[in-house]
Amino acid sequence: MKPLRISVAVITDLETDQRVRKVCTWIQQQGFSVVVTGLQRPFSNQLPERPYTQNRLITKRQKGVLFYAEWQWKLYQALRKVPADVVYANDLDSLFPAWLAARLHGALLVYDSHEWFTEVPELTNHPIKKWIWKKLEAFLVPKTAGRLTVNASIAQKLKDAYGFPFMVLRNVPNSISISPNPALLPQDAQAKFCLILQGNGINIGRGAEEAIRALHFLPEQVHLILVGAGDVFPLLPGLIEAEGLQSRVSLLHRMPYEKMMQLAASCHLGLSLDKNQSGNYLFSLPNKVFDYWMAGIPVLASNLPELQALIHATGAGVLCEEVQPKLIAQAILPVLESTNLHADLCLKAKKAAALHCWEHEQQILQQLFQTVCQ
Repeated sequence: MKPLRISVAVITDLETDQRVRKVCTWIQQQGFSVVVTGLQRPFSNQLPERPYTQNRLITKRQKGVLFYAEWQWKLYQALRKVPADVVYANDLDSLFPAWLAARLHGALLVYDSHEWFTEVPELTNHPIKKWIWKKLEAFLVPKTAGRLTVNASIAQKLKDAYGFPFMVLRNVPNSISISPNPALLPQDAQAKFCLILQGNGINIGRGAEEAIRALHFLPEQVHLILVGAGDVFPLLPGLIEAEGLQSRVSLLHRMPYEKMMQLAASCHLGLSLDKNQSGNYLFSLPNKVFDYWMAGIPVLASNLPELQALIHATGAGVLCEEVQPKLIAQAILPVLESTNLHADLCLKAKKAAALHCWEHEQQILQQLFQTVCQ
């Protein structure tokens, strides 16, 4: 395969997007040149040094139609200045300017759909916006040379919609050794049975509120830690106070990935509680599940198709039939009350981590670029 110039585009913050970091690192390791263009948010920290070129764009607006219009225009202006053989667009909100830049450079276009974009909850009650995004995706998918998405269910949905196959590249972590660091636990959580719900997308519909209320059905020794960011985060302090659970819930804002993983390794059970509120959530396969396993802890997951299949295959966690406070507590209690069960689940989590890791998954990228560039 000849050396290639790869221009990568993504709307997320380059500091925290682990999928983009892993993909760009793999591309660079193949001897290709990589320039990745992302978005700088008001809360963005300084970018860590990485073995490829990173650019950030600043927009005046942070949400809404005008934000997306500004982003698309600024992204195209940035991409047109980066000579490329392949333009790699992450998600639908980067695909149109990536296509324009690919045409300008005579480059191939790759589409990596991190979720079922047209079925996200934000579009559920906005039929006109949803229609526009679907029309845009239908127009652009046939113009791509290669396509990826995050799990088999979404790959099938996208193929059914547009008639083109999508390869599956799951957002699994690198195989790394994670040591617990109990000093990272909040003071109220010391010596407790700690539940953790982590991620930069802890949004409405992802079970944070129900996880908090589940503490009413659990012993005092159980403490819940929520770490990351999302649209539900600003609402949680009021909920915690209203429920009288200030001493049993800790809210921690986003932190470096390695530190977050050390925190997870110091907990006992990881939560992944997406609700069936949209097609995207129904067929989700959150990367936090694989992160929990890499941290050596089992997962409590909502009973959705991809998660159900994964838990049944690995045994590295338990399922919650519905994301309701009492049912969440009922799923946790056996793990809390049986040291042997918890130890067995932790052992299976470590085995699952060894199987579901980036060192295996990155072979999909090799297949993609061989197909695209043959």
